[in-house]
Amino acid sequence: MRINHINNNGYKQTTGQNLSFKGWRPASLKNKEQIEKICNLLNTAKIRKVSISGHSFPDSDSIGSSFAMAVLLNTKYKTPVDIFISGKLPKKYRFLKGQPGVRVFPLFDDEPNLKRRFGRYDLSISMDTPDSTRMHKDYYRDIFLNSKYRIKIDHHEEPADSDLRIGNYADISLVDTNSVSAAQLVMQFVEPLGINKRHLPRRFNEAVYTGILGDTGYFKRPNVGFARKDTALLIKNGLKTEIVKDLLHPTIPKEIGDFITETTSNVKLSEKKRVVYLHLDDEFQKKLHELNNKDMEYEINNKLKSHIMILGKQLKTEFALIFSKIGENLLKVSARSAEVNILDTAKKYQGGGHENAAGFFIPIKKDVNTHIKEILKEFDELY
Repeated sequence: MRINHINNNGYKQTTGQNLSFKGWRPASLKNKEQIEKICNLLNTAKIRKVSISGHSFPDSDSIGSSFAMAVLLNTKYKTPVDIFISGKLPKKYRFLKGQPGVRVFPLFDDEPNLKRRFGRYDLSISMDTPDSTRMHKDYYRDIFLNSKYRIKIDHHEEPADSDLRIGNYADISLVDTNSVSAAQLVMQFVEPLGINKRHLPRRFNEAVYTGILGDTGYFKRPNVGFARKDTALLIKNGLKTEIVKDLLHPTIPKEIGDFITETTSNVKLSEKKRVVYLHLDDEFQKKLHELNNKDMEYEINNKLKSHIMILGKQLKTEFALIFSKIGENLLKVSARSAEVNILDTAKKYQGGGHENAAGFFIPIKKDVNTHIKEILKEFDELY
């Protein structure tokens, strides 16, 4: 296992890599080459209809980067852009809507008629999605693969060699693992596309900032130096940070707060006390669904992740895990770490994410508690 070492400026020290500030233009030669290819396509191809999507179980960066790219393209080309969100767009993100020419469509578990409903797109862009299995399966089959042109913009490590097929699912890919969020990569298109940043709608600044906040844990995670600099540029361009923060933290009713408190009372430690964990069991899932409020479900899950991370720091554990069933056949594992690289462990189970925040799914083939014990033992023995 690799361990990240952070210097006094908060920048990750990675052997053999040249880290540089991002901003409104490409920072590296690789980024410059890929962005030039994408810009050339946008400027020369006949593109009249665009779709954009993020990954399933979308987070702030998946949603923020999708809106940022949609607003950027619509501002530059006046082209209609459709954003597809896996599940209903949570209420807390609805402030990002409103750009003329940008529509938002939810995607649910079974969408067999997408091709007939939406027709063929000239261009489909995948945001914040390292491999095709993380995309909504019906959207991927009926819309993304049927588009004339396909682009991938991401900041996660690509799958291992054996999985190159699912990782290289687009015609042009811009992947920058030095960027802490996919939303920041959208900023790098502004100057190459000849856009006056002052003419960008405020929703662009807010969308990029939403992605940055989500994937930096509100600047509490390692390696956030460049994200702070990009945020400073957004502020100079008119971003009101407090407005976005207030919108992203809706007031939670007392009964929901009580429900969260009751749930977190079940937090436990692993045998070697290296892992603090929470199992969101069937009883929890039942109570959650009884709320009949998808926005509150989303908010509760986010609050639980924040709570267990804070508790892990207080208890000085190295890992924080949340286990939850998805349907009847999958166990979802959300993992966080302060220092130890957990991405390799997630990739072992065909998962992904970042070195300090990753997730994966385990097919349920035995008692759920047995699976949990096995994962806890594996994390207890990580170095």
